[in-house]
Amino acid sequence: MKVAVTMLVAVLLTGCGRGEGAAGGEDGRTAAGEWPTTERGGLVEGMVLPLEKYLVYYPDFVAAENARITAVDDCMKRYGFRYDLPPLGDFPPPSVNSANMERRYGISDRTVAEKYAYRLPEAVAGDPGDYQLPGGEAASVVLRGPDAGVRQGARESIPGDLPQGGCSGQAEKLLGRLDDQLASDLGMESQKKSEDDRTVREAISAWSDCMAGHGYRAEHPHEAYEIVPASSREVSPQEIAVAVADIGCKAETDLIAIWFEVETRIQNNLIEENAPALEEQRAANERVLEQAARS
Repeated sequence: MKVAVTMLVAVLLTGCGRGEGAAGGEDGRTAAGEWPTTERGGLVEGMVLPLEKYLVYYPDFVAAENARITAVDDCMKRYGFRYDLPPLGDFPPPSVNSANMERRYGISDRTVAEKYAYRLPEAVAGDPGDYQLPGGEAASVVLRGPDAGVRQGARESIPGDLPQGGCSGQAEKLLGRLDDQLASDLGMESQKKSEDDRTVREAISAWSDCMAGHGYRAEHPHEAYEIVPASSREVSPQEIAVAVADIGCKAETDLIAIWFEVETRIQNNLIEENAPALEEQRAANERVLEQAARS
């Protein structure tokens, strides 16, 4: 799986990426109707960054990956093996794409904070676990091809010719892969540049002063969760108090609106500088989704 698409699932599961924990549910499974959407609340209501139109959205990721899983499994069956991964979608990330607007500038929704503080809701706190490919080394050869790095004997035990790159390579050749690496990289660049902007630094400083007025010491919104570390599965009143103060100070200082405005300007410039490559990437992703819908 390409790095950018991995980010959609792996990075988003970490909240804002600086260690914010998850509130514990039983296994976190959720139905498609409860997947993250483009509707945002709290202090980021209505906010959409320019680069988001080039990112892979979770429902599209699920559609493309499920088509790939089916294609790989169909191929594996011809050699007497299975690639029986469960369909994706039971363990969605907390945000619809890797921009992670809900926590991009730290937590932003008071209603959520009053229940979970800095943790993730149960619906996105699950872990699908590691998939163990049945069939041992021979199955690995069929999945990845004769160069899978297994014993020669395992390769020789496969009847017939294998497609180049194994069943996985054949599926990718047939269906393609979603890829928003460039847009994701530019999004990380814009976030870093925005943090260095004088206006944003001043707003963060004002937020920090506001937090100090509530008795909390934090230099940056992404550090606020460390004030009262999560010490049990249950969210403590102290955690909630910090989170509510955090969001209140963001509202009082207009931090998120200021930060969003600065980053929007930076992203528009980055899009102008990288427009041909971004459009090429978006068109390629549209073709992948069209192929997935036909499969």
